[in-house]
Amino acid sequence: MAKDAQILVTGGSGYVAGFVIAQLLNEGANVRTTIRSTAREAEVRAAIGTIAPTDRLTFALADLNRREGWREACNGCETVIHIASPLPLNNPRDDDELVRPARDVALRVLAAARDASARRLVMTSSTAAVSYGRGG
Repeated sequence: MAKDAQILVTGGSGYVAGFVIAQLLNEGANVRTTIRSTAREAEVRAAIGTIAPTDRLTFALADLNRREGWREACNGCETVIHIASPLPLNNPRDDDELVRPARDVALRVLAAARDASARRLVMTSSTAAVSYGRGG
């Protein structure tokens, strides 16, 4: 990792993303993370601040269910780590209710990373990919 490289981690208010962000910050990275609302910024900064310094943490507004904000979030980032995925409030009636929104946001993030000339992209999956609708 280049010393001044900017890394985007999607889903900054999420559990897994929080630990990834903290690890990157502890390694000296400059991290930008996405949040849906500025109202979450202080909460996310405080939670991550319990395990990592947050002076190199910045925020970008990007909602998983909207097109706006992803280009700006990826702008200037050498690496994009896509962790966030939209989850329905209720157990989906069919797989498409889970897969389609996850696919759509992944494609938005991929396109924004490409347009920002990011050199690396890492994607994770969700336990929902295997547990929803399976009685688990």
